[in-house]
Amino acid sequence: MRYVILGASAAGINAAQKLRELDQNSDITMISTDESVYSRPMLHYYMSGKRDLNSLSFINKDFFEKHKVNWIKGTTVISLFPDSKEVMLSNNEKQHYDKLLIATGASSFIPNIPNLREACNVYGLRNLNDAIILKEKGKTAKNITVLGSGLVGIDAVIGLMENENITINIIELADRILPLQLDQCASGNCEKKLIDNNIKLFKSQKAEKIELDENNNIKEVHLDSGKILPTDILVVATGIRANTEFLSNTGIKLGKGIDVNSKMETSIPDVYAAGDVTAISGTWPDAVKQAHVAAYNMAGLEKEMDEMTVINNAMNFFGMPCISIGDVNNTDDSCKVKIFKEHDSYKKFIIKDKHICGAIFQGDIAYSGVFKYLIRNQIDISNINKELDEIGYEDFNY
Repeated sequence: MRYVILGASAAGINAAQKLRELDQNSDITMISTDESVYSRPMLHYYMSGKRDLNSLSFINKDFFEKHKVNWIKGTTVISLFPDSKEVMLSNNEKQHYDKLLIATGASSFIPNIPNLREACNVYGLRNLNDAIILKEKGKTAKNITVLGSGLVGIDAVIGLMENENITINIIELADRILPLQLDQCASGNCEKKLIDNNIKLFKSQKAEKIELDENNNIKEVHLDSGKILPTDILVVATGIRANTEFLSNTGIKLGKGIDVNSKMETSIPDVYAAGDVTAISGTWPDAVKQAHVAAYNMAGLEKEMDEMTVINNAMNFFGMPCISIGDVNNTDDSCKVKIFKEHDSYKKFIIKDKHICGAIFQGDIAYSGVFKYLIRNQIDISNINKELDEIGYEDFNY
């Protein structure tokens, strides 16, 4: 049996590890554009100097040798031929497979704003090369604009703001930063931290036009409000698109990403997919789950995905910890909301049908793990005779 895995991030690495655990003898080949293994959520730590290239890795140095994985790195797959069970690489070599896992991830989506896609000084923050370039160029830039204030956009801001004498602007279409992760109050507390650190926020606004110089570099970003932002570097953090370009004309069914069933099988026999390329979840734990399920089925051991991991976002804003769990912006009329505020903490709980479906912890994050358990397992809380902010581990049998 010859397994081929495309991609060396969360899904690809965990699939390789699980395959070797399940099958000690077959050949495993991994192909990746990246030349090193690194944690994408930690790229901003590299930009800020808190981690070096080695400490970005989430595997041991002997991973490939220990698990007997042949790693073809720095190479991109450009075509897939399901009939002959081969993939074509950018160096014109072909690799045969018996079972194939596509874990090619996703790339930053560049919005269709006039002149944006033609500009040279535009970057995402999806791969190590992005972080390396942004770290270097951030040393001399005077004005940096970040388009989007989700997790990636805020990571970029935090990674860049270590540089002195720069102005950082954030443009956000919504009325608050981190609109998917936080409510108005929690977001407002984070915004105060950014403003205190001289970050400029432009909420409920969008980039309408990009002004380029003679070298096709952005020099100004024009907002629909009429404001004009001088810009040396533009960081785009407005979403991602699955890396599926090489799958055209292969017969693999695509939606926002690769369509898969509960076994992580694609519409083509012996071809599986996991991670961001499926556009199902986008979280690291789910990518790992999907990779394990795919590995079992590739090895001939039937396994299906159960429920996805409860969304759990952990952030730290200049010493202020913040955790959001589940659906924190549910506006269903059947939901009850309980909020607890103190001087240095904010907690919000959303309750529906005797179950907690979402929670925010800011400042004081003690016992947030209890609520992740309650949300994930849909525990009935109607018999708990305590205020929610007083619940602890001792109130439940795990």
